[in-house]
Amino acid sequence: MYALSYWENNTFCILILVILLVCHQQNPDFRPSSRYFRSLLTSMIFYAAIDMACGLQENQVFSPPVWVVAVMNVLFFYASGAVVYLGLLYSECELGAKWLHSPKKRLLSALPIIVLLITVPLSLRGKFYFYIDAEGRYTKGPLYPLLLALCYGYLLVIGIRALAGLLSKHGYARQMEYLAMGSLVVLPLVGGIAQAHYTGVSIICLATTVAAVQVFVNLKQTRITIDPLNQLNNRTKLIQYLDKCVSHQRSGTGRHLALCMIDINDFKQINDRFGHPEGDAALILLAETLKQAGAHFKCLIARYGGDEFFVVLETKSPREVSAFLQEFLDTLARNNAQAAKPYNVEISLGFADYDPQLTIPELIERTDQALYINKGISKSAKRRAISVDKSSPL
Repeated sequence: MYALSYWENNTFCILILVILLVCHQQNPDFRPSSRYFRSLLTSMIFYAAIDMACGLQENQVFSPPVWVVAVMNVLFFYASGAVVYLGLLYSECELGAKWLHSPKKRLLSALPIIVLLITVPLSLRGKFYFYIDAEGRYTKGPLYPLLLALCYGYLLVIGIRALAGLLSKHGYARQMEYLAMGSLVVLPLVGGIAQAHYTGVSIICLATTVAAVQVFVNLKQTRITIDPLNQLNNRTKLIQYLDKCVSHQRSGTGRHLALCMIDINDFKQINDRFGHPEGDAALILLAETLKQAGAHFKCLIARYGGDEFFVVLETKSPREVSAFLQEFLDTLARNNAQAAKPYNVEISLGFADYDPQLTIPELIERTDQALYINKGISKSAKRRAISVDKSSPL
C-alpha cells in the first residue's frame, strides 16, 4: 500500500513540476529571479525522483546492492539541500536583496550546502549522520539533527523574512510575494511533520509541489503587474491598488489618501541627444529614487507609461505627503550627483487628494492636470532663468 502511495504521489508531483517548468520556459523571462525559479523546479523534479526511488526501496519493492542504497540516500540529502537553498536564492532575489550581487556573500550563504556536500558521503563510514547497515537499512546517527539543520535551516531564514515582510507597515503592497515566500516554508514544514508520523507515505513531496504551484502563480501574477524595465508596479497594479484604497476610504479607515504623478522633464531630448539606452537609464534612476523615498511611507509606486510614474500615498495626515515630497526631492538630488551623467533627471509632479465624489479615472485625471499646471510653471521659471542668464555680463 505504501509503495503504491509513493509511486502515485511522486509520479504526480514530477508530472506537475515538469508542466510548470515547460510553461515557464515557453514564456521567456530574463530576470535573475526567473532563472532561480527554473533551477528550483529542476531540483524539485530530481528530488521527487530520488525520493520515489528511496521510498520504493524502503517499502521493499526492489532490493538493490548496499552501495546503491548508500548512493541513493546521499543524493536524497543533496537534492533536499539544493531545493531549500535555491528556494532561498529565489525568494531573496524576488525581494531585491543586494547581497546576491556580492560573490563573497553568496559564498558565505552557501557554506551550509558546501559542508553538506563534503560531510554526507563521509557519514557512510563515520556513521555520524546516518549509515546503511549490511542488510541495506537506513539508520540514523547521533548527529542526525545537524544534518537536518544543514538541509533545511534555510527554511528558517525564508520564514523569518516572509513574516517580517507581512508584519511590516510597508509590506501591504507586496503581500502576495511574502505569502508565496511563506508557502515555501509552511507547506514543506507541515508535510515534513506529517511524514515524520507516517514514514512510509510520500507527503512532503506533495507539499513542496503545492508550494511550487503557489510560487508559479505568484510569478505569473508578477509578470502581469510588474514593469519589466524597472521592476515597479505597472498600470494594472496601480488601478487594482487604488480600488482597494478607495474601498478602505469608504469603510472609514481615517487615513489620508493622496495620488502623486511624476514625469521627467525633456525626456524626449535625453533620448534624442544621448540615445535610448540613456533614456532607459534615466527611467531606472527615477524608479530607484522613488523606491528609496517610498521605503519610509505606506505607498505604492507604479510606472503608468512612458516617463510617467504614480505614487499612491496612504498617510495619517497631509503632512506626511509633504514629508514624502521632500524625501523624494532630496534623494533625487543625491542620485543625480552620484550618477554623474551628462544630464540631470529633472521632474515635474502633481498631487491630488482623494475626493469621495471622484471616480478613479477622474482622480487620475485631476492629478494629471495638477502636474501639467506645475510643469507649465516650472518651464516658465526655467525660461526666465535662461533669459536672465543670457542678459548677465560674462
